[in-house]
Amino acid sequence: MSGPTSHKSFLITGTMKRPATVLKIGMLFCNSTQRLRDLMGFAQSASAVTIAYERIQSEGLLKNINFTFVWYMDNCDESQAAGYTTQLIQRDQVAAIIGPSCSTSAIISGILGAFYNTAIFTWGAASSSELTDAVRFPTVASINANTFTLGLAIREVMFEYEWKEFALIYTMDKVQRKCDFLQQTLR
Repeated sequence: MSGPTSHKSFLITGTMKRPATVLKIGMLFCNSTQRLRDLMGFAQSASAVTIAYERIQSEGLLKNINFTFVWYMDNCDESQAAGYTTQLIQRDQVAAIIGPSCSTSAIISGILGAFYNTAIFTWGAASSSELTDAVRFPTVASINANTFTLGLAIREVMFEYEWKEFALIYTMDKVQRKCDFLQQTLR
């Protein structure tokens, strides 16, 4: 297996005139298989953090803020997501977590985020409509279209064309489980 596999962190600093505020951000990535690395692995995803930070600096958006990033590989595994989410919040004392990137892991992290009142920003394949339940997941924000909105779009297309049947053809993906959640939503 290539790429980072354990806890890592780094500090990005800028030129500051007064004492800076340190904002510690946790990140959860999947990196356990070549397929996951290609889709949303560490190398493809962590570089976006550097690009975003450079833009923040060049546009002067968050002056006097130093960012520290801490990351773990949850690998779309619920137990690893639970453990690493707890570590990020309790031991590493992050202000927010970016990830996990798979629905089942994101649900676990979202529940823990609610318990500890820590923001969880999901992305990648974390598209379960369960994550839109603001009572159950008050600290979760997602950048993805979820399975509920995809279901609404399918329904509107069917109404528009007066279609009476819809078939969902998919393969079993035991890691990301995207189609499992879409199938549940469409029932």
